[in-house]
Amino acid sequence: MANSEKIDKIIEKAVNAGIKAASNLNPFKRTEQLLYSYPTLKQQIIKTEQYIEDLNKVDSIGKSKDIATFGGGGSGESKDMMEVHQERIQEKLKSLERTRTDVKWIEVALDAVCNEKHFEIIEMRYFGNMSIVDIADILGMNQDGVNTHKRHLVKRLSVFLFGSDAVNM
Repeated sequence: MANSEKIDKIIEKAVNAGIKAASNLNPFKRTEQLLYSYPTLKQQIIKTEQYIEDLNKVDSIGKSKDIATFGGGGSGESKDMMEVHQERIQEKLKSLERTRTDVKWIEVALDAVCNEKHFEIIEMRYFGNMSIVDIADILGMNQDGVNTHKRHLVKRLSVFLFGSDAVNM
């Protein structure tokens, strides 16, 4: 088995373990996780696009196989630097597309509930990292009221993000 195949299997196992761990969370918790991650995911898109742009600017790397090759662990395979460079770009493009898709789904869900009463609780709590106490003070509500509205909104968002899996929670 070539090193790249071994690496692919290791990555596949790691990804599957991550998916399984995330799927163990109920839709409400998964929604909260996505909401907390949303601003970072948007920043990550910008950074990854810049990184890919920078990688694409490098056009002289790996022009000669005589200069540098990466062995395949005795399997007779080798890759020149340009091939490695192109693989890195393709991996980043795939990651970028997954992140864009996640952000799109979050935005669709947010757009669907943005006109609901006390939507600003979502913005303050998940995007502004404000405490329930601070939100209650700003809105002139008690903490129980803030938590009730937050739960209602997150449940609605969960349905948009996870469909019927969120209905039975």
